[in-house]
Amino acid sequence: MENKVANIILGKLEPGDSFTIKYWIFKLNLSIRPLTLTQVIKISEEICKIPKIDLNAEDDIFNVLMLNAQYTRVIARIIAIATGHRLRWLVYRAVMELPLKYVHILFGIVNKQCDPQPFFFIMSKTERINILKKPEE
Repeated sequence: MENKVANIILGKLEPGDSFTIKYWIFKLNLSIRPLTLTQVIKISEEICKIPKIDLNAEDDIFNVLMLNAQYTRVIARIIAIATGHRLRWLVYRAVMELPLKYVHILFGIVNKQCDPQPFFFIMSKTERINILKKPEE
């Protein structure tokens, strides 16, 4: 775990789940690796555009988001951000052209790569830097 956390902090990411999307004349060879802090922040900005959603315990977040067409755009942007490709707009448009079945698979990969375990591992190792505790009087 320590090696994985160190590699994420240093930007040395392990190989991710690779896939290829054909869009017009472009053939995009993409992969979704474990997300960096910058990607998580950008994805959080996109998620903030979604109004409040009522979820039951058995609901799949993807299925609930697909009930409204505007959320498809948000999901496509999230996938484009997670790929880390420099031409995000091109990846976004290519994802928008995919059938929902494949968009669901890609969204599942993004969820898998958003593992918060390394973050909490770092926080547990840095007990002295815990800014969440109230100062003692």
